Amino acid sequence: MRDLKYYQFDFKTTFLNTTIPEGEEYYIQPLEGLRKPYGMVYKLKRALYGLRQSPIYWLTTVKPVMENLGFKALNSDVCLFKHREVDILVVLYVDDLLVAVPTVTLINRIYDSLKAKFELKEIGEVKRFLSFNILRDRSNRKIFIS
Repeated sequence: MRDLKYYQFDFKTTFLNTTIPEGEEYYIQPLEGLRKPYGMVYKLKRALYGLRQSPIYWLTTVKPVMENLGFKALNSDVCLFKHREVDILVVLYVDDLLVAVPTVTLINRIYDSLKAKFELKEIGEVKRFLSFNILRDRSNRKIFIS
């Protein structure tokens, strides 16, 4: 309806950017081959892939950054952000970010702002997101998702 531009970004090492909140403790055994005394374990300071709580810890890390950029998470879905003043929507799915904006200039602003805080890879116009193929026919204002 609004003929927005859709761009995709990928956060690199998402969970390693996420500290484990105070009061939460996780321990792991050292990998085989490391020379550590028998029975030694490591206390995690940062979230890891495979840790059940890592996605929520990441959300609590990235959400304040999004809010400082003028976004607010929707009450119906905390991974969908809408800008308070400009017609911009952002979908955050763990380390995948989908941005819908009216102009490329706004995409660059969002990218630069997020890149100042996190390592971010620009993927470009959306062709595939969360295992969905996305085909856009802009001249006829249609989107096909399969």
